[in-house]
Amino acid sequence: MEGVSKGSKLVKEGGDGRQEGEGIVVKKQNVAMGMDVLDCPGCSTPLRPPIFQCSMGHLVCSSCRDKLPKKACSVCSWAILNRCHGMERVVDSIVVPCTYADHGCAEMIPYHQKREHEEACPRAPCFCPEKGCGFAGTTEALLDHFVGTHDWPMTRFQYYMPFDIQVKAGVHVLRGSKDGHLFLLRMVWLDSPLHGVSLVRVEPHAFESKSWCSVGFSWFKGHYQISMLDVIRSTSLSDGLPTDYFLTVPEACRGGGARVVMRVTIDTKGVYGDEDEPEEDNEDESYSEEDDDDNDSDDDEEDGDDDYDEEEGEEEGDNDNEDEEEEEGEDDDEDEDEEEGDDDDDEESWEKVSNDNDD
Repeated sequence: MEGVSKGSKLVKEGGDGRQEGEGIVVKKQNVAMGMDVLDCPGCSTPLRPPIFQCSMGHLVCSSCRDKLPKKACSVCSWAILNRCHGMERVVDSIVVPCTYADHGCAEMIPYHQKREHEEACPRAPCFCPEKGCGFAGTTEALLDHFVGTHDWPMTRFQYYMPFDIQVKAGVHVLRGSKDGHLFLLRMVWLDSPLHGVSLVRVEPHAFESKSWCSVGFSWFKGHYQISMLDVIRSTSLSDGLPTDYFLTVPEACRGGGARVVMRVTIDTKGVYGDEDEPEEDNEDESYSEEDDDDNDSDDDEEDGDDDYDEEEGEEEGDNDNEDEEEEEGEDDDEDEDEEEGDDDDDEESWEKVSNDNDD
């Protein structure tokens, strides 16, 4: 395998002992080398930063170092304490092409990131499930191969919009009109008059699919059956088409005559998830309106409480006024009594003076 150092331009690097701001010319040249020298001697996986070494220069990856007893080198038993920054620069500079370059991937990946890239590379191949064919390619190439070479019928569909497929043994190619995703609907002859139906999504990497499917059909007058496939399995078809099925359906209507027609609906949450959001917003709005009504009712209650408090205040005020008036009345009565008492005393004093004068 070939590795190339990435660069061929003027770059500025700093840290790890390099002078910050210093111009460094990185040279690029194709070289042939044994890539195993870039692998960890402990686990045989590509070395990646941080890389450690013992005082004798033996290298080990971080994961293996953590597993060594007392962090002692498995070769010389010296302690592995220091990082090897020079080797880290080397492994970061070695880039290799993707294994799927023949299928259109133009990425150049650091050698130690090659496996991660290829596990998710969108240009990884899928395989033709037809026996003895051996074709492999991207989903776009596979679609052309299915239709052009094997003459399989193809239907473009819109997610969540029903479409009709006539029951007939064989493979039917389905393609989403919005995202171009590829599905294979297979109908296998079982016991007369039934066919088994399976559905898969063709993808280079298996993932947790969010696609689902419903199929409805009528066999005779007054009959209608609906079957659901909750999760559509994704596959690269490296193991061929699935042998299980989620639905059995007759080929022809009872009593002979026309073929049975399946009404198929496929949806994926990844496509219609955004369209579901406004409904959630509407729910939120409805809740907001209810909250507003509650708030209004609360405000009314508060206003009622305020009015009640005001009425109580007025009543208390009236009571206070009445109390004050009563007290003032009592004071006035006391004052009048006192005045009358004084007048009586004055009259008595005057009478006494008069009597004294007469004497």
